[in-house]
Amino acid sequence: MNRRTLSREIQNSQTSSFFLSFFLGQMSYYLKLVSITKIIESLSLSSYPLLMLVQGVIAFSFLKFCEKISLNSPRLFHILSFCMAGSVVLLAYHPLVKEQVAPNFNFMLSCFIFFASSNLTNLIDISVNNTISSRISLLKSPNISTYLTLTKEVGILSSAVMIYFFHSFFEQSYYSSFFLLFPFFMGFVLSNTTTLNKIPLQESKKEVKVDKEEFPFIHLMVVMMALMLIVKNIQSFAVLVGINELRSISDKSSAVLVSQITFIEVALTLLVIGFQIINKSKNSTWSQGFKTFFSTQTFSSLVLILLTTPTSIIASGILRKVIQHTYVDSSKRILMSAIPSRANLYVRNLVHKNVSFIFHVVMAIITAPIVFHLIPLTSLWFISLACCFLGLYFRKKLHTSLTEYQVASIVRTDIYEAAQSCYGLGEKESKFHVPALLALLHSNPRPFIAKAIIRSLGRIQDKRAIKPLMVYYENQKREDIQLSIVEALLQFRSHEVDLFLVTTLESIVIEQISLGQIRRNIFKAITKRVNHLAVPYLLRIINENKTDYRVTANAIIVLGEIALKNKDQELLLMLSHFLSSDYPRRVRSNALMFLYHTPQYQQQAIAVFETFLTSEDERDKSAMAYLAGELRIKSVMPFVYEMSESLNHSNSTLIISLLKQKHHESFSLFSQFLFESKGEDLFMALNQLSAIEDKKIRYQFYYFVLKNYPEKTNHLLDLLRMSQRDFDKDRQMIKKEAARFNIVINTDTNIFGQKRGAHLKKVA
Repeated sequence: MNRRTLSREIQNSQTSSFFLSFFLGQMSYYLKLVSITKIIESLSLSSYPLLMLVQGVIAFSFLKFCEKISLNSPRLFHILSFCMAGSVVLLAYHPLVKEQVAPNFNFMLSCFIFFASSNLTNLIDISVNNTISSRISLLKSPNISTYLTLTKEVGILSSAVMIYFFHSFFEQSYYSSFFLLFPFFMGFVLSNTTTLNKIPLQESKKEVKVDKEEFPFIHLMVVMMALMLIVKNIQSFAVLVGINELRSISDKSSAVLVSQITFIEVALTLLVIGFQIINKSKNSTWSQGFKTFFSTQTFSSLVLILLTTPTSIIASGILRKVIQHTYVDSSKRILMSAIPSRANLYVRNLVHKNVSFIFHVVMAIITAPIVFHLIPLTSLWFISLACCFLGLYFRKKLHTSLTEYQVASIVRTDIYEAAQSCYGLGEKESKFHVPALLALLHSNPRPFIAKAIIRSLGRIQDKRAIKPLMVYYENQKREDIQLSIVEALLQFRSHEVDLFLVTTLESIVIEQISLGQIRRNIFKAITKRVNHLAVPYLLRIINENKTDYRVTANAIIVLGEIALKNKDQELLLMLSHFLSSDYPRRVRSNALMFLYHTPQYQQQAIAVFETFLTSEDERDKSAMAYLAGELRIKSVMPFVYEMSESLNHSNSTLIISLLKQKHHESFSLFSQFLFESKGEDLFMALNQLSAIEDKKIRYQFYYFVLKNYPEKTNHLLDLLRMSQRDFDKDRQMIKKEAARFNIVINTDTNIFGQKRGAHLKKVA
């Protein structure tokens, strides 16, 4: 498979997945609308408690039945999902059904449609997500999940707008209801035009048994999630009450009211998610998301105790939905990934088998006295308030129990689960674990874990970690660990840290013979903090080392980063002086790298580039070939390829340049070079691979290896582990992707480099 074929495959799979996600949003909305309108218009709220009891039994049995189908025949599972869902929507909206069937069997038909739409919403969601999971690779598209979520929300929004106008301005005909089947038809076509992996509803058919003492946090987690479900559905029930009351005092149908509410919900959700993407702000810890949810719902409950009007109820429901989509959903994923896989599966099965049924029973008990007017609606908010306080309490208890488990278990698990435990500790509430983390850091763990601990210490932001991190930096030779320390220290606002960063910058410029990508990343990280404060230091260093062009070349990299970041014309003018022939190639090429795409100095930079490119010295040509890839100068690509071919593709610098410029043979050439090289050539190639800032290029290379050389996957992981470059996330992505290709990954070692089960030293 060449680069062009791979790009075409990626584009096709992404496009079809986006369409599928969009139609999923439309289908989910139609099914949700059907269930709401049936309970309000046909069944009345008085039937809600009984519906909840029956729904609990049906949901459990129905999903178990569908699980068996999905295990044995994924394609049949998809066919049934879309056909049943489309049929339910048609039954709910077609005028012929309303005229011929509804008058005689209205109650039974409405109950059937309500139960079917409620269960099929989950089924369609699972069906589509399974299809996307079997089609989309995180290596090919690392940010795809965020954009698919946005696409689904846009699908919901479009359906809400469409239903609003349809019900407001048009009369339903015998044929218009078939229009609503379009997303189900398209979802069916898109889901069945690909080879489907057998992805079951549950990860395993086997009963998962765990020792409660081994995972003491499990039941706290289940209780917290159950409380969240109760609060969420109390709010949903209250919104039904609000819609019902609004409908009684206005001439609008429930479909129009639901569409208006959905429009506001989705618009606000998209606004918040868009803001998070633009500002690159993510909910990095599970605890904060759940805390935000319960705190917001506490405030809403207090407000509604004082002001229970249809408008205020619906407004609080909109707020809950936005918080759910923007914070809680991501927090839930983070929480489930922060616990060991065996505990994760146990929790999922426990929720699936027990909590779902119990939850429906609880909702029936809570709502029955209200719908029969035995207690006022305000009582619902006192129940919600109590659940919120309990939720905050159990969140705190879970946080304490889980973090204690994570610290204690880091040395007992394999390195990936240990790293996940470290990342799970990265929040200010984990401050009391700082001494244990520091002790673990100084016990010589593997680099993969050391970096995870360092990043967690940075996110916790406890000042006790500042000096130990500085000392650890001085004692480290691995550049990737040094970069992690710098990035962690940047989280602290301290003059002590500022002084350390400037001193570090100065020592790197003077002492380092050459600068790899990690050193440059350290420069970038430090200049974000000190910025122009570093300029006087650098100018002094250049003046004091005028004959040492190595120092000048290093200083130019830092000055160039500052100049481009701030569009500093004075600094750019100063850098242009280093293009002069009075300076050696390394100084001129470093200045060239920052001035080539600067309009006022571009012609001067191009002249220098062409001078080296036509030089008789092969090192000059090789340096320009590297810069061509770095600067994305596509016009030089044929020259770079010919040069590489003349050397039998034995120069990794030239191949990497082709890789950066997306040459169609570059994946094949680089994989061959990587697996056949040894010694310095191999480590040079790995260093150059890590220097590719565009992670999509690296990930697509890994995908190429998994697709074409699956037997080399473990060898690739070993090579990345041997390197001193930061390939941690890359290795995790490869391990996840290997599961999609059914590639067996060798068992990794624990955090001290010993095989799993070997004797482990204890950390005080």
